[in-house]
Amino acid sequence: MQPETKARRGLINDVVTADNVVSDSIAGMHTIINGAGAIVAGPIRKGSIRDIAWKASQPEQQQIVLIAGPGETIKEKTSYSVSMQFPRDRFDGANHDLRIFRTSSGELSGTAATDRKDVYEALHAKINAYVPNYTKAKLGYTLATKSTGKRTIKKGTLLYLVGGTYVAMVTKDVDAGADTTDLVLELIDISGERPSGATDTFALVSAAGTAVSKTSSAYTASTSLVVYDEEGYFPTKERLGRGGAPIIFTGGFSTQPVLLQAHAYSNGIGTDMLAHTPEFDLTRQNMTAGQWQNQYTEAPVSGNRYTQYVIRCMGGGIPDAIDGRNADIMVEHIIFAKETVPGTPVDAFKTAILALT
Repeated sequence: MQPETKARRGLINDVVTADNVVSDSIAGMHTIINGAGAIVAGPIRKGSIRDIAWKASQPEQQQIVLIAGPGETIKEKTSYSVSMQFPRDRFDGANHDLRIFRTSSGELSGTAATDRKDVYEALHAKINAYVPNYTKAKLGYTLATKSTGKRTIKKGTLLYLVGGTYVAMVTKDVDAGADTTDLVLELIDISGERPSGATDTFALVSAAGTAVSKTSSAYTASTSLVVYDEEGYFPTKERLGRGGAPIIFTGGFSTQPVLLQAHAYSNGIGTDMLAHTPEFDLTRQNMTAGQWQNQYTEAPVSGNRYTQYVIRCMGGGIPDAIDGRNADIMVEHIIFAKETVPGTPVDAFKTAILALT
């Protein structure tokens, strides 16, 4: 029989050291304490630990998917669609119904670029018109330039507009070739659509400040279609009912969607943990916001980041009501320990935790 699992969550806002892990050889118990000496996890019986895992803090990252690009050939009398399957508002929940956005089939214009533009703009409008959606669409563009040297640029690379306010992401691998070789960049604007009336002169540089192109000789709009998730996976006090990243399907297109940026759910980010802390009504019987499991021994601090540790051990059994035998219980002690360097666990504390048996 699979043992029942119960989770207990502790949190340490102090700077952690190996001294926060206390082992009593006489009592045969381990405890995890905060800076004031209060117990945040345990006591844990020696010899009961089955496994220990840890994960450094991870900010949320939005999923970005390329539906189709300039190489797509639009077929006559074909309907094109983008479908999204959204998870519910908890990790183990069922899925929502499939949301389908579809174009009507029609005659071709005789110009491939025009046909692509028509299909991409139609789907772009339908997706963005659906208000309950947390996934939106962007229209990509191509920028023909002269390269500044042989350079390979991978899809997903962010290019910053010098003197501008928005960032572009490359949606297809390209090779710049020699200095005099034309380079066609397939791009989407990440922090805003291309400004209306913007000139075709760009000065794009990589995140490291290396020049990628100095001028553009051609700009073509609506050459690709991308869908991206808005910020805020899973429910908070403001957006109850929001789930995780959707699974994207397409219909009619000759190629499968391409993942440009994988999603990552927030873990150990104090601001997000605080937003997900449950709130109750006056009776303390009904939860009005947050998530039930996000109750900690002390409140997370906005701006702090925490490494998560999970210690799984066999807990004390509960006598069965019929035959009196003890039933196994798997207890998960979950500890969030403050990081001094964001995204990096405190080594001394991590070593002491992993040494527990």
